[in-house]
Amino acid sequence: RVLKAAPAAAPARKSTHLYVTSWQAATVPAAEDAKAALVMCASPPLAVASGSGAAAAAPSASIGAVVYAVGLGAGAKASDSLAGLAAAFDVARTHTITRSTPPMWMVSAGALAARSSGTGVSSHAGLMGLTRQARSEAPQSQLPIIDLDVLRPGMTELAAVSKLAGKLGLGYNGTPEPEMAFDGSSQRVPRLTEAAGSLGGPIKLYFDARGAVSNLRVVSQEEDDSEPVHGEVKLHVGAVGLNFRDVLNVLGVYPGDPGPPGGDCAVHISAMGTGIPHLKVGDAALGHGLAALASLSKSDARLMAAITDSLSFEQACTLPTTWCTVHMSLLAARPASGHDVLLHAGAGGVGLTSKEYCHFIGNRAMANVGRPYKHFYLHKMGLAGRTLSSRDGSAFALGASKLLGSGRLRFSLNSLSADFIACTFALLRQDGKLCEIGKRAVWSYERHAAALHSNFTMIALDSTIEQTPWWMCGVLKQLSARADAFVLHGLPMELFDLEKNVLAAFRTLQGGTNTGKVVVRIPKTAPTPPRGAHLLSGGTGGLGLVTGKWLGESGASSVVLAARGGKVAPADGEKLKKIANCGFSVVKCDAAELTDTARMVGAILAKGSTLAGVWHAAGVLSDGLLRAQNSSTIKRVFAPKVAGAWALQQAAATSPLDTYVLFSSIATLIGGGGQSNYAAANGMLDSLGACRRTRAMNATSVEWGPWAAVGMAADESINARIQASGIGLISLEQGTLAFQATLQPAVSGVMSLVVLTWSKFLSLLPEVPPLMANYASRKGAVAAGGPQGEVKEITLEMIQETLKSTTGSEVDPDAPLMESGLDSLGAVELRNQLQAVAGDGVSLPSTLVFDHPTARQLAAFFEADADAPVTEASGAPVSGARVASSVGADISGASAQLPDGCGALGQVWQPSSCGVDAVAEVPADRWSLPPAPRSDDVVARRSRHGAFLRSTDGFDCSYFGVSPAEASAMDPQQRLLLERGYGALHAAGLERASLNGSLTGVFIGISSYDFELVGGQTTTSRSVYHATGTSHSIASGRLSYILGMQGPAVSYDTACSAALTASHAATSALRLGECESGLVAGVSLMLLPDVSHSFAVAGMLSALGRSHTFDRRADGYARGEACCAWLLQGGATARRPVASALGSCVRQDGKSASL
Repeated sequence: RVLKAAPAAAPARKSTHLYVTSWQAATVPAAEDAKAALVMCASPPLAVASGSGAAAAAPSASIGAVVYAVGLGAGAKASDSLAGLAAAFDVARTHTITRSTPPMWMVSAGALAARSSGTGVSSHAGLMGLTRQARSEAPQSQLPIIDLDVLRPGMTELAAVSKLAGKLGLGYNGTPEPEMAFDGSSQRVPRLTEAAGSLGGPIKLYFDARGAVSNLRVVSQEEDDSEPVHGEVKLHVGAVGLNFRDVLNVLGVYPGDPGPPGGDCAVHISAMGTGIPHLKVGDAALGHGLAALASLSKSDARLMAAITDSLSFEQACTLPTTWCTVHMSLLAARPASGHDVLLHAGAGGVGLTSKEYCHFIGNRAMANVGRPYKHFYLHKMGLAGRTLSSRDGSAFALGASKLLGSGRLRFSLNSLSADFIACTFALLRQDGKLCEIGKRAVWSYERHAAALHSNFTMIALDSTIEQTPWWMCGVLKQLSARADAFVLHGLPMELFDLEKNVLAAFRTLQGGTNTGKVVVRIPKTAPTPPRGAHLLSGGTGGLGLVTGKWLGESGASSVVLAARGGKVAPADGEKLKKIANCGFSVVKCDAAELTDTARMVGAILAKGSTLAGVWHAAGVLSDGLLRAQNSSTIKRVFAPKVAGAWALQQAAATSPLDTYVLFSSIATLIGGGGQSNYAAANGMLDSLGACRRTRAMNATSVEWGPWAAVGMAADESINARIQASGIGLISLEQGTLAFQATLQPAVSGVMSLVVLTWSKFLSLLPEVPPLMANYASRKGAVAAGGPQGEVKEITLEMIQETLKSTTGSEVDPDAPLMESGLDSLGAVELRNQLQAVAGDGVSLPSTLVFDHPTARQLAAFFEADADAPVTEASGAPVSGARVASSVGADISGASAQLPDGCGALGQVWQPSSCGVDAVAEVPADRWSLPPAPRSDDVVARRSRHGAFLRSTDGFDCSYFGVSPAEASAMDPQQRLLLERGYGALHAAGLERASLNGSLTGVFIGISSYDFELVGGQTTTSRSVYHATGTSHSIASGRLSYILGMQGPAVSYDTACSAALTASHAATSALRLGECESGLVAGVSLMLLPDVSHSFAVAGMLSALGRSHTFDRRADGYARGEACCAWLLQGGATARRPVASALGSCVRQDGKSASL
């Protein structure tokens, strides 16, 4: 039996604390021009850089800006880095300690990882760390850094700076972006983002409910450690080809239960059960997987076939469904060479495959497509002059007839609907065959039999897979064999990445803009275990020993620990000896000395070992404020870090390394002060890592945060200070995850591992750096209201940042929030966040987001009430007309029928006062319920509950003069309205005789059409009374007709508010003198499950069947039934008033939270 995937609960996202810096396009406004700029273009010698009077002299007051552009010319080498950086330190120090200094820029060339090409290791690579540290120590000093492209030969530094100044203005001071990459036309700015989830382990595509592509998201995937059963294979998925059924599946319109999306895949076999002769572990294969849009999947072995290098994974996944569908169709039709065939949707996956197949067997093919560029594409594929329209049925019929002339079609592969089916049948010859692969709006077998005598075959590959898996196995083997013989090849494709743009993949297929297949690449999540020999500089330190131990346990054959001392503590040595299958050796080597490093690498290679990895963990600290840094402190830190990295780079240049890991620091990423030399040195490592990646060499520079028990910050007092700033300590498990991530082929050249408590960390900063703008909304309100509860300013920008963190995307300020990804729980969260910022002195209403449903309206609310706190009692101020007051409208009588059986007015209050729960499962006389759903079938659970009326089928028709035949065709809602409406009139002391001819109005609230749908399925629909029995307009008119009342008779349908709207209309009619009394009634019955199911899919109904309003348990609401009626009369005419209607108002909130 073919395996089927079962839906699973969404796992919680596993935080890896891994971050990368992405460079995003931006437009930075030009600053006001300055009088003049002092451009520094010369690097002083190292011996005179520090303490040089010329270097430290403050610029003249007439200078409008200072530009540090030392060494921009091509040819700056790493050996010059120390001299240039020492001069930059002097300039930065002068800028930060001088109060009246003009704006200063630091300009680099090709030093930052802002481009996919052109990044190199230059003398400027340390400037980023320097400027970030300087801004941390002196926040008033922006000290921006701007990275240019590597200068072209012959271009001077002054020319490059002039071009830059023309774009930004000489007065640019780093506001709002202190860091920028500029390529002459476009600007890019850095933003810290979370690293790809695949670095932390397997991932999968998941959706909570069908209905929208936006419901899709990538989540972590739990690994299945169970052994595969007989005939089952476990898969590592490499690529998945999307089919249109996957789109229909996600949208919830595919017939039946198709399971999770994703079937066609190209994989590696990772494990297999018994009874599988045609596959083995490690094989590359193609076929049909279960929930294949994931790192790990499984399948019935009969649905997989091994492939060779004749197909890439991306090509292979385009074929299983397309080729097998075409193969089945041609087997059913068996057209011969020379026959005319028609291929609908010829530019799709099936269309292109069938065109190639028909060419293989000698058919004359024609195809219809939609967009012009698809016609052009098929012309180049050999169908010039043989393409037709797939948008206009008439144009298609005319064009096809003209192409065929006096001939007719032998075969057609159809996927279209409407007129195209009829036209295609008209073009078939007597023995022609139409194969239908469509799923929606297609003809049934009965319709085909009634209309035509041509042969017709419905092709359903999923049913074939289910019923004859061994036959499908043979077809897949035949597909693989033909690919090996180069008889067929992969289809044209558009490639997408599962983590980056899987939504775009589905929308592309949904919109039909693709030519060929849409393919989703699945990132590799199983890192290649370390192999061969690994060299670890700084290997005897705490972090070096942790790394070496992990390498030995993970599979490295030998690990060389290099250190200046050349010794390891005895206790640590004993631990390393216990690791089997790995040889450890300790080598005395000064990484900063090129000769020592070259000798050490040569010795490793001389032993016949394969140098597979280099790990550079050497480093020392020489902390101090920027004003205390000099050439000696810079050199002390640079020697092991920068010189050591370059020595390793040169010594291992001829070895094809599996990994090259540089141990950098978050001092370069987030600043912090006191480590400007250390941050600059680590910036050089980051630049080297990015440089190697852009040159297709493995490398990752990991910016480590503080470790819990090892490393340079292991001192308890230092750790306590770090944790007080919101930076947590890295555990061994988290560090191991980063080690594994460095072995991934697609990992970034620079990666950060830092455990941040964002709210605490950002709250201690004077303002959120632009680098961390994506996390600005997490800034904690440590002193949100201030000691006296002062009100903070809440702006539109601040609201949009908060919304972005809540919804996960940018929100248009004028778009309704409920249509922009904000749900009811998100609305509560947003209100709480705004309350925290506003402070304790202001009490925001709990309905804030619903009263002001767009970001701009929210901002206007806070702006208008900045001086007048809004309290829960007062609510939001309402602009425009005030609420109208009633002129003595009293309720003289009332009648109700409620779900708990209450009918008399005195019983109505009893359920509320006693806490009666009237919600129960759907009774059997309404509709049949399936067995109890699984706990993870949320939609089924949501649609099982409701508050239902009893005995809605009983009605005294003779009392109201209605015949039994008409009563049976009446909507039960109309019958209830007659009973409860007259009951309210009777309770007010009015008899039928006094009502006849009276100016009494009838105002009904009614919205359910269920009975009309029920009647359409029975003989009632053929009754003469069906039209009046189901009409809402008759619901109000029938009361007036039977009782002889001559006031207004109006039915209102405003959904849940229909009865309130009717009551307001009655009050207004009384005020205007249109009637003497107004009978108001509201009714709602649930006779079919359709509406409840739709609401359940939309997430509107509670899975518990309970309405927990403004409660953290709220997960939707429960639908209910009732019929209530009351009589409104003027104060002078009311006989026995039981209540008063003080006033009412009806308004529309326009472009609001939802339609």
